Amino acid sequence: MASDTGVRVEIYGSSYTIRSEGAREDILAAARCVDETMREIALATGLSDSLKVAVLAALHIADDLNGTRREIAALDAATSSCSKMLDQLIEAREPAPRRG
Repeated sequence: MASDTGVRVEIYGSSYTIRSEGAREDILAAARCVDETMREIALATGLSDSLKVAVLAALHIADDLNGTRREIAALDAATSSCSKMLDQLIEAREPAPRRG
């Protein structure tokens, strides 16, 4: 959990104090991700306007997040399908209950 004073991070040359209930390591990792993405975009595009770089970084990170969500949904569907098939196989192998 983050401290009451917050977590100090640096993103694209600016310092921020982040107050969050999240774990300190998670906040630092998120800030590192944003900083690295902004630097990669600035280098690739030649942009110097930090606001434009930040917007492009946000779009890039959001696109990654959406791709991950699609992958998770596909894995959930595949897992559900496998689970149903296993249930059917188990039911097919179980002996019929005795009547008696």
